[in-house]
Amino acid sequence: MTTRDRAVHRLCRTLPCLTLLGGALLSSSSAFAQQSSGAAPTEQPRTTASIYLWITNVTWGFNNGSEVEVDSETVLENFDYAFEANLEHRRNEWLYGLDVVYADIGGNDTPDIPAPGSGSSVSSDVDFNSFSTIATGYVGYRLVNNPSLQLYGTGGLRYSDFEGTLKFDVDDAGISYRNELDESQTDVVVGLRGEYNVDQNWSFPFNVDVGGGGSDLTWQAYGAVAYRFGQHTVSAGYRYMTWELDSDTDMLDEATYYGPLLAYSFHF
Repeated sequence: MTTRDRAVHRLCRTLPCLTLLGGALLSSSSAFAQQSSGAAPTEQPRTTASIYLWITNVTWGFNNGSEVEVDSETVLENFDYAFEANLEHRRNEWLYGLDVVYADIGGNDTPDIPAPGSGSSVSSDVDFNSFSTIATGYVGYRLVNNPSLQLYGTGGLRYSDFEGTLKFDVDDAGISYRNELDESQTDVVVGLRGEYNVDQNWSFPFNVDVGGGGSDLTWQAYGAVAYRFGQHTVSAGYRYMTWELDSDTDMLDEATYYGPLLAYSFHF
């Protein structure tokens, strides 16, 4: 089976699970609302579906001390396919969301690899193909509610899977080898999510969270400027996500994704 076939197979396996998770989150919001009806005046439920392009730099660090970095220009040139979306539902004080990133990215880098026992490094040439799946399901409770600021405390789970093919050519040492990796983990994350409103059209959405469990540490930060017109919103911002993986992992030690993000949202 080729790497492309494996990527398609993994995406086909992952999407039904994410669909079920999204359905469960929305169903739980309806159930909770029914239980709490009559306790307080209700607000009109709101759902937002977003698609976005994350023009990300990708950095993978390995247990042998080497590092492969693919910049945003290379990412744009080597996108085979990607799926990036967010679904969010708000009902009264509660928020329920699902954020999904799937990307097939390739590239080439020339990292320096430490030479064991010598204290020096040797140059190498690396062909790099990565298949990344990142899915975060979260529930939030509103902490601040006024015309200028909406702020939620959030908690949830983040599943991440980093699958890749690496071909190393170390010319100085006459070494060439190919390796395949597949690292996945599920982490518990907590954070803050909200939006600062300038007026009826302009706002500044933001999000930060941190957690661990499957990895030693994972955290993300996101901020953007958004413009809303009717049921539509367009936004531009910056997102940073990183993982420090468990020291017992076979190969990958850390993974970082960061870069500008463009989004379109529809509210209903």
